[in-house]
Amino acid sequence: ELRTPLSSIIGFAELLLDSHEGSHINEEKRRLFLQEIFDRGEALERMIDDFLDVSRIENGLPLSLNKEETDLIGLLKKTVELSQTREKGYLFKLRLPQQPANTIIDIDPHRISQVLDNLFNNAVKYSSAGSTIAISAEYCQEGWYISVEDQGIGMSQQEIARVFDRFYRAESSATNVKGLGLGMSIVKSIVEAHGGHIHAESVVGSGSKFTFLIPR
Repeated sequence: ELRTPLSSIIGFAELLLDSHEGSHINEEKRRLFLQEIFDRGEALERMIDDFLDVSRIENGLPLSLNKEETDLIGLLKKTVELSQTREKGYLFKLRLPQQPANTIIDIDPHRISQVLDNLFNNAVKYSSAGSTIAISAEYCQEGWYISVEDQGIGMSQQEIARVFDRFYRAESSATNVKGLGLGMSIVKSIVEAHGGHIHAESVVGSGSKFTFLIPR
């Protein structure tokens, strides 16, 4: 899994550095290659972060949190915009039915972004290109409930029961989905480190919905 993005980075870099090939690459293609290198580098960084987090969890160490006063809605909008830029073949919709006047909350913004990125990546992996990924945030007495819902292949009840297990991937053999199967277990650990909880709802063939709570 680590070799795949690394091989792409090396391959595109070699094309750009090659004196003969490089002279035949126009500016548009050069920018495309550089964007690929950047995207693959980000993917590699996410995988390394996942490995480090799992290592801490398996050694009985708590996930480190650097909490700060954060505008949750602003964070959601930024994360959705970045995901839409990265995954142009999907439509990301942010729904905000009810908001309090103050949307500032004490969280680790990097970690919550990590949760959202993993949930978005999971939705993309198990959904067809062109489908919609809906994100909603609703404030209630307990805190903030945030949901990510896709139109993908869905899961059975047996798969829902295991979806937060490390190295588990729903229907991976049938869909040829690549990945380490670590993202959802890390999502659960981060949410719980914030004092919250997460659950999944799904129907086979009708998509999945993941909802987590960030307490007040």
